[in-house]
Amino acid sequence: MPILKENRFITIFIAICMIFYLGLLCLLNSTGIYNIDKSTNNDRFFSLDDVYYTTSIYSVDMENSLRIVKHPLFMVFGNAFAKLERALLGNISMNSHYILIILMQIMVQMLALVYLYKLLSEFYRADKKLIFILLAVYAFSVSALIYTFFSESYIFSGAALVMSYYFILKKNVPVSILLGVIVTGITITNFVIWAIMILLLTEGIRRKVIVVFAAVAAFTSLVYIFPVGRMFFSKFFFVFGNSPRNYSDAYGLFAMVKRTIYSIFGTTIFYVDTVNQSPFGEFPGKAVSFIPGSNILIMAMMLLWIGLLVYSTVKNYRNRLLFVPLAILIFNILFHGVIQYGLKEAFLYSLHHLFAQVLIVAATFLPMGKEPEGTELKRIALAGKIQSNKARQAVFVILVVFFAGEILLNLQGYRDFYNYILTL
Repeated sequence: MPILKENRFITIFIAICMIFYLGLLCLLNSTGIYNIDKSTNNDRFFSLDDVYYTTSIYSVDMENSLRIVKHPLFMVFGNAFAKLERALLGNISMNSHYILIILMQIMVQMLALVYLYKLLSEFYRADKKLIFILLAVYAFSVSALIYTFFSESYIFSGAALVMSYYFILKKNVPVSILLGVIVTGITITNFVIWAIMILLLTEGIRRKVIVVFAAVAAFTSLVYIFPVGRMFFSKFFFVFGNSPRNYSDAYGLFAMVKRTIYSIFGTTIFYVDTVNQSPFGEFPGKAVSFIPGSNILIMAMMLLWIGLLVYSTVKNYRNRLLFVPLAILIFNILFHGVIQYGLKEAFLYSLHHLFAQVLIVAATFLPMGKEPEGTELKRIALAGKIQSNKARQAVFVILVVFFAGEILLNLQGYRDFYNYILTL
């Protein structure tokens, strides 16, 4: 097929990921973790609500709790998914129901990878070797793997945000507005991230206001026509008035900085130290969650990644392709780190900024500008280009080492997690 031939690279990469992901699904299914019911501990994995999502959101009975306010359209989607499943397959086991959800999430993750590839190739003009490493860092990160294989909304958020950035850069206003509605409907606080993209990339204040207003109007109208509308509009201010008090933490400065670094740059990619309890303390049932600690090698890899982000930011601080990813990363650091909203479980939000981190690193390799006029200027530019090429080659080697570290250093953590699953 011509379309496959033209997109051979990403087709092969997606095929490799699909084989790996499906194999991992078979392995996890063999442990019995997808055979659940409503009595199964909902906080068993890193504070994910996978049991609640599988049994209550992906249900033929429309969910009617305060969670509607934070995930209004995702509730509608989950209900529609369950009804379609029931219509096509009848009553199936909870194990099969969960596996169907994971198969769908794998496809959503593949979609995110496709659009991250399109961003890297079309706008960041990265070569195939660089794209392979950056896509692999994203696809095999702890965040991507955990959120793909456990029922939640975060894999959808990650894909919708990546697609939003692509279509906003393409100046496709209708699709950008539609994605703004989807992003907000999945997790309403992500409207801020979508709005950051619009405000930084849309030209003209009037146009910015119109696009944001159109998305808000479309979102509220859509929520209004669905059964979730009554709960959403009647409890919106109550939920978001109480949310900061319920989910904000109050760590001291050192603990805040340490937890922020591990949440934003550590658990996002690496399987760091864990404790066998929920971030919220003791309760009946087993649980595992990340804590801000790791061995010296993982710490070194974290610092290496932070160094790459800082280097790219300093090198490209005037480049518009750096603005949006950097703004998204800074927003997440401020919101979850400095303000400490959900800091104890900030791993949950990592796909909201991992793609931004990947694109910040990609900006290091952006092509240089036009060749200057004049013999002397050309000579100076050539010397600069040679220096720049050497720096890029060094950064690429560092990226290869980093990806190797990501794979090798996570093996022990994954073994420990697998052993923990077997005890459930």
